[in-house]
Amino acid sequence: MNRLSFKSTFSLVFAAAVVSGLGDGLIPIAFALQAHRVDSSGRGLTVVLISLWAGRFVSSLVVRKLPPPHRPVTWMLGSDVVRMLAQWGLVAWVVTRGDSIAAFAFSSGAYGCASSFFGPARFSLLSQLFSGEQRTRINGSLSMLGDVLFIAGPLIGTAAVLTLGFNTVLLIDGATFLVAMFFVLPFLSVRREPAVESSNGVSAESEPESAGSSTQNKTPSTPMLPSWVRVGLGTWLVAAVVNGFLGSAGPTWIMNTFDEKSWGFMATALAIGSLLGSAATILKALDRVRFSTLQMLMLILLAGQILALAFTPAFVLIAAVGAAASLLMTASGIAWDSLGQSLGDDGMVHQFATKDQLVFTAGTPLGMILFAALSAHPGVAAVALAAALVVAAAASSLPAARSPRTADMAEDAVSG
Repeated sequence: MNRLSFKSTFSLVFAAAVVSGLGDGLIPIAFALQAHRVDSSGRGLTVVLISLWAGRFVSSLVVRKLPPPHRPVTWMLGSDVVRMLAQWGLVAWVVTRGDSIAAFAFSSGAYGCASSFFGPARFSLLSQLFSGEQRTRINGSLSMLGDVLFIAGPLIGTAAVLTLGFNTVLLIDGATFLVAMFFVLPFLSVRREPAVESSNGVSAESEPESAGSSTQNKTPSTPMLPSWVRVGLGTWLVAAVVNGFLGSAGPTWIMNTFDEKSWGFMATALAIGSLLGSAATILKALDRVRFSTLQMLMLILLAGQILALAFTPAFVLIAAVGAAASLLMTASGIAWDSLGQSLGDDGMVHQFATKDQLVFTAGTPLGMILFAALSAHPGVAAVALAAALVVAAAASSLPAARSPRTADMAEDAVSG
C-alpha cells in the first residue's frame, strides 16, 4: 500500500524517469559512434541493433506468459540491475579486451531482455499508484519528458562521447540506473491486489467455458481483454510497422529529396507535434475525445504523411502533416495507456501491458525490414502502407473498437 501523497508519489516517479531517461538518452548515439569506429561499413551497428530488438522480442514473449508480478517494483529493480551490469560489464570487457562488435551485441541483447521486464512492471505500478485523471497527468508528463530527452539526447550524447569517451558514458548510464532504484524503493511495498470486478466501464470479458466442463473441477477462466483493446492492439501493430518503416525511410527520403538540414527540421517538427500532444493531454483538452477517435484520425494522418514523403516535393506540407500525425499519435498513446491502467484487475493490466509491448517490439523492427526489402520501390511501399493504415482507421471506427473516454475514467474514480 502506498501511503505517500500524490505530490510525493508523482515527484518520485518523475525523478526516477528523469534520471534513467538522461542515461538512456546518451546510449543510442554512443553505440552508433563507437560501432562506426570499429566497423565503418555500418554492418556492426546493424548487428548491435538486431541484438537489442531480438532481446526485447524474445523476453517480451516470456513476460507475456508470466503472471503479473506480486510486487511490481521487484521486476523494475531486477531490470535496472541487469541493465546496469550490462553497461558496466561492457566497460570491463573493453578495458581488458578492447572494442568488439560481438561484445557490443551481447551487452545490447542483455539490455533488451531486461527492458521487457521493466515496461509492464512500471505500467502495473502506475495503475496502482494513480487513479482517474491522475493517470492521464502522469502519463502525459512522462511522455513530455520522453519528447524532451528525444530532442536533447543525441546532442548531449554526442558531446559526452566526444569529450568523456565511450566507457565513461556507459559508466554514467549504469549509475543512473542505480540512482533511479533509490527513487522507486519507497514503492516496494506496493503489491498486487486480488481481482476485483471493474466498475469503471472498462469491463473484461471472460473466455467461454467448454460445454463439458465440470463445475467442481473448474479452474478460473482467463479474462479476455475488452473488444476495444483487441481491435486497438491490431491497429497499433499497423502503426508500429509504419513507424519502424518511417524511422529508416523518413531521413533517407528527406535527405535524398532535399538536404541533410531538412531532416533536422523534420525531426524538430515531429518532436514539437509530440510535445503538443503531451501538453494537450495534461491540459485535459482531449479528455472528452475517445481513444478510438484519436487513433482513427492519427492513422489517417500517418497515411497522409507517408504519401507526402513519397510523392510531394513541398517540404512544408510534409512537415505539417508529420507534426499533426505526431501530435495525435502521442495523444492517442497517452489515452491508450491511461485506459489500460484503468482496467481494474491487476491481471488484466498486466495482460494489456505485455501484449502492448509485444506489438511494438515486433512491429517496429518489422517496419525496418520492410524498408530494407522495398527501398528500391518507394512509391509502391508508400501506397501499400497507406492502404494498410486506411484499413486500420476503418477498423477503429467499428462499434467493437468504441473505447471509453479518459474523462469517463476520471468521473468514475471520483464517484467510486
